[in-house]
Amino acid sequence: MSLVIGIKCEDGSLVVASDTAMSLRAGDGADYVSLKAEKVFCQERHIFAIAGAVWINQKIRTLEQKIFSKDASFSEENFESFLEGIGRIIKEDVELRLNAGLESGDEIKNSISVNALIAYRDAETKKNKIWIVDNSLKGRYVEEKFVVFSDKDLAYMPLKEFEGYRIGIDEGKLLAFKAIKDTMGLSPVFIAEPIDIVTMDKDGNITRLKEEEVKKIENAYFKMKDESYGLLLRVSNAAKESLREEDKSGTRRKERS
Repeated sequence: MSLVIGIKCEDGSLVVASDTAMSLRAGDGADYVSLKAEKVFCQERHIFAIAGAVWINQKIRTLEQKIFSKDASFSEENFESFLEGIGRIIKEDVELRLNAGLESGDEIKNSISVNALIAYRDAETKKNKIWIVDNSLKGRYVEEKFVVFSDKDLAYMPLKEFEGYRIGIDEGKLLAFKAIKDTMGLSPVFIAEPIDIVTMDKDGNITRLKEEEVKKIENAYFKMKDESYGLLLRVSNAAKESLREEDKSGTRRKERS
C-alpha cells in the first residue's frame, strides 16, 4: 500500500506528503516484505507524487520526467499525453502478465493501482494547482482542500474534522503528518515511516523538509495528541479565522480574529 496526501492551504501554498514503504510479495500466500521507497519527487518547477503498483511506478516516473521536463509546459496537451502514456504502460503490463500465464485477468485487474499527483504553479494565473490521475485514467484538477491516495477512507478520517477551517502552510504540514501517522495506527501493514513532506509556498517555491524539520512536526503531533488538536492547531495569519479551539467551559467553537 502507498499513501500520498495533498493539502491546499488558505494562502495558495500546497503540502504533499507520503509514507516511504514499498511492499512486495515475498512468496506464496499473503507474506509481504516492505522496503523504503521515495514517492514524492521535487522537480525544478513542480512536485510529482505517485502511489500504487510498484512494478509500473518506475515507468510512470520516467514518463513524467520526459513530459514535464523543465522546458515543457503544464498544458492540457501534456496532461493528455501523460494520461495516454500511463494507459500504454498499463496495457503493456497487463499483456505481459497475461502472456506469462501466471495470473488470471481478474487477478491482474485487481492488482493494478495507479495514483499520480502533479503540483505546479500556473504560469498564466500565478496560482498553485494540483492535478491528479487514478485508475480511471481521467485526470482532473483538485478543487477540494484535501486529496488522498490510496487508503482514502482511513487516511481521510484524520483530515475530515478540519474541512471547514482555514489552514496555513504550517498547519498543512502538521495535518498531512497526522493523516499518515494516524492511518498507520489504523492500517499499519503496508504503510511505514519515515514520513516525507514537500511544500510549495504561495510564490511557487518548492522545499523538501529535512529530517530535523519533520522531527519537530512529529513532536508537535504527539503534543497535539496529549493536549487536544484544538489547542495547538491555529492559523498562522492572525487576520484569518482560527482553527477550532476549546473555550474555558470546554465547549468547542470557531473563533474569528
